[in-house]
Amino acid sequence: MLHVRLAMDQQILAVYRVLALTSITPSAALPHVLKALMLIRPLLNVQVYTIFYSADYLFLSSFSPGCHISCTACNGPTNSNCSACGPSYYLLAVQQLCTTSCPSPYSPITENKTCMITTVDASTLNLTLHPQIASALSASPPLSLSDAGIFLEGVTDTVVQFKTTNYGTSTASCPECSGNGGCQYSDLYLENQCVCTSGWTGSSCTIPESDIPYLQSLDTKILNEIASKVSQGISLKTSSPSQPYLDSLLKIVSTPPLVSTQVQQVMSIISNIVNNDFNNKTTSDDFDTVKMTTAAQIIDYCLQYAYNTDCLFQQSTSQSLTTSATNALTLLTSLQLWNKAVNSGNYTIDCTDFQLFAMRVYPSDLDGLTISPPNQPSIILKGSSASSSGTTPVDIQILFWKKNLMTCPSVQKEDNSPPPVALSVSVPDTVNQASFAASISADILYPATSGQQYTSCTPGCNLTTIQSNGQNYFQCKCGSISSLSSSEQTLNIFKRSNLFKLARAAALASFNYLQSWAFWMLWGISVWIILTIVCIKMKIIKPLTYREQRAGTGAKTNLPQNLQSVRLQAGWFKTILYGLKVNRALFHYVLISSFIS
Repeated sequence: MLHVRLAMDQQILAVYRVLALTSITPSAALPHVLKALMLIRPLLNVQVYTIFYSADYLFLSSFSPGCHISCTACNGPTNSNCSACGPSYYLLAVQQLCTTSCPSPYSPITENKTCMITTVDASTLNLTLHPQIASALSASPPLSLSDAGIFLEGVTDTVVQFKTTNYGTSTASCPECSGNGGCQYSDLYLENQCVCTSGWTGSSCTIPESDIPYLQSLDTKILNEIASKVSQGISLKTSSPSQPYLDSLLKIVSTPPLVSTQVQQVMSIISNIVNNDFNNKTTSDDFDTVKMTTAAQIIDYCLQYAYNTDCLFQQSTSQSLTTSATNALTLLTSLQLWNKAVNSGNYTIDCTDFQLFAMRVYPSDLDGLTISPPNQPSIILKGSSASSSGTTPVDIQILFWKKNLMTCPSVQKEDNSPPPVALSVSVPDTVNQASFAASISADILYPATSGQQYTSCTPGCNLTTIQSNGQNYFQCKCGSISSLSSSEQTLNIFKRSNLFKLARAAALASFNYLQSWAFWMLWGISVWIILTIVCIKMKIIKPLTYREQRAGTGAKTNLPQNLQSVRLQAGWFKTILYGLKVNRALFHYVLISSFIS
């Protein structure tokens, strides 16, 4: 008998008896031990990597259940699920792969046995990854939905790592602007922002514009592959292997540089996922809170992009993006309550700029119901007598804005109103308002902080100040929650956008032009042009003449039939001379005219 010990972290985890010849030594028993382990592996889900032996025992280290032979730690059975590798392998972390050689554009780092991108430009990265993506996703047999997601997330990590390595992660911009631009104060955003010199872009002017097409090409390739998988089972359900796809979308939309088409495509993909889940849900479905949170974070970044590039929502792309985002958030809020019992508690999804809140109650609970999530304003509902007799439950869906991404900072300062709240009381598991919702009012209480003064509320609500339990509050009294729905608030945003255009037109009409040097310069140039035309038409200035040298006394002169074919050539000095002559003649004409008058 020969004892075989499996050890890890100095602890003996198991001892197996392996039959061997009576006089066999540990070294000679090694092949038989490995064969025995291969036989018991399917039963025990065991993989062994590093082997060493003493006089009496054969020790097997790095015991990792269910991993590929190249891995010492993993989250799955294949070599693309590795988080640590054996001594003969390099870890390609972005693809969770243990490999004996690092593929381009990666280089082996012997110090920590990893594959890292060292020196490569955006063009090389693009040319290298495109064929790798095509080869992996067209393999036969094809990758499973789960494996394809893991692969695409690995590629996304590679691109994101390139961006952060080369362009940095700092959001600080002014006053340095990375030496590739200068600071300029924005009247819309009420802050200094970098204005990049030609050839550079980004909030800190760190991104060469020449890199954008290559990075956009890679992001678009990844997004196209993800979009093609949506119909194959990418969803927010617990059973779906969709988390790598969602993580890829989040990484793409949260890492600059971004262009409008990329953000729109990300928003389109996440909208399709949410809409498919909402419209095709069954009673057996269970929606994963982590996946829904990731989806909400993706939408948050899409809204941030629209806010940072067009906070007035003047462009149709910004309006479409905002509409899609608010619709998707409404559906996500409703999905939180799927298969949930009445009065089972509050359900929330927290993001950087907003919180989605949902709860299911009976209509009789509405009157006097107080909703007070941590770090959010309190809401007190007041229902009519018509709602108190209902027995069918209703869903309360609320979107709390932590930062108002729906209005420019300059407009927020002008309005001086608190962050908006979108509220609806809906038929269970739908986004349809309950029949009695219009008869429900709401009081929204914002704690008064030092130095904070509000002077207005969301349209449809009136501002008052109250005191409760020694605390001062700004109270927005809303006569009907119908004015607080997401669709109504989005419509108000676009109305405000058009009103801003009219306000700017009105500002032009009331502008003090006489105090503007630009106005007088423009006026002077216009007068000069008009006088020049008058002088030419009235022949106050002697016109230029066309002279042709004849070959002889009897030679014919053939003038062009079309005067447009006449070409007068003059050098710079002659042009300036004629200009001075025109100005001199104009001066004399004006002087004589004023003397006569």
